[in-house]
Amino acid sequence: MTTHQDITAPVQYLKGVGPHKAALLARLGIATIQDLLLTLPVRYEDRRSSAKIVTLKPEQVIAVIGKVVVAEVVQPSRRNPRLRIFQITITDGSGVLKGKWFNQAFLQRVFKPGQSVVLYGTVRPDYYGAGLEIMNPEYEILDDGDDAPDAGSEQVHTGRIVPVYRLTEGLSQKQMRAMVHTALALYEESIRETLPPDILQRHALPGRREAALAVHFPPASASLDDLNRSATPAHHRLSFDKLLTFQIGLATLKQHQKEERGIAFRPKGVLAGRLEQLLPFQLTGAQRRVIGEIRNDMVRAVPMHRLVQGDVGSGKTVVALMAMLDAVECRYQAALMAPTEILAEQHYLNIMHLAEPLGIKVALQTASTRKRDLAE
Repeated sequence: MTTHQDITAPVQYLKGVGPHKAALLARLGIATIQDLLLTLPVRYEDRRSSAKIVTLKPEQVIAVIGKVVVAEVVQPSRRNPRLRIFQITITDGSGVLKGKWFNQAFLQRVFKPGQSVVLYGTVRPDYYGAGLEIMNPEYEILDDGDDAPDAGSEQVHTGRIVPVYRLTEGLSQKQMRAMVHTALALYEESIRETLPPDILQRHALPGRREAALAVHFPPASASLDDLNRSATPAHHRLSFDKLLTFQIGLATLKQHQKEERGIAFRPKGVLAGRLEQLLPFQLTGAQRRVIGEIRNDMVRAVPMHRLVQGDVGSGKTVVALMAMLDAVECRYQAALMAPTEILAEQHYLNIMHLAEPLGIKVALQTASTRKRDLAE
């Protein structure tokens, strides 16, 4: 039974997570339970079908259902006595198959003879013996040896189309999938609708809750190709949400910019005019047009936000310098920021060569610049 809970709660309080896994999730930008539910799979694997053991062939990637006959830790090589492998042997009546895991002795507490299990992975010849094996398979226990599986249990890692997520070191697909499954089970009712019904109907979009369920654990009828192209209605809905949130954010930012007060620069253009006379080239029509547009923005008493786009060598630095000179003429300081120290030094040398004949002091400030040097 699902209940309304705080979906914005820290992810570490989700059952099965805790502080250690929460720290790993933080590397992926996941801080809350809502973040976890909105982290979409990067691809999907079809694990809906299984095969009889007798039909298996090497290099086949498949799910196999069988009953555990033997579960044990083995030492496969006398030359390497430290090597320990936990292995199970399963049978489906048609043959036997081994599942092997390196350095995972804790699995002795997970598997026991009589269990019905599903193993998923790449089939290969048994490296240390006869027959076939799956090394480090993903697994799911269907029942603990009773005559019939629990009818209320749900397969998460096999027997369906399963999601594959972006991971970080220390976090496995099975852990990530289990956490998302738990979050959906506990917080499904807390996924609130954010769009009005008429927009959902107009764009043929599913509800937000339905989309979250279908994206993480698609129905059996889903198209694997559509899922891997993010072309399902559920993907379209969540993408719509992201784009709408982005557009609302831009509109809000633009409105705040209109309300925010800035500096109204009203230079006479003396410094910029003198710089143009010193330039060893003539300004292009495009440069003059952009400089004029920037000056029109700077005259207004609101902050200017403008992107100047151009190829390397198209003269963007000169355009920026013209705007800086207008600010300096109005008795303000101006700064040109660069992403790297090397580029900052290059701009410094070029601007100093052009600005010093105008009587303007130019300084370079980087992470390695001492305050004393800057003051001088």
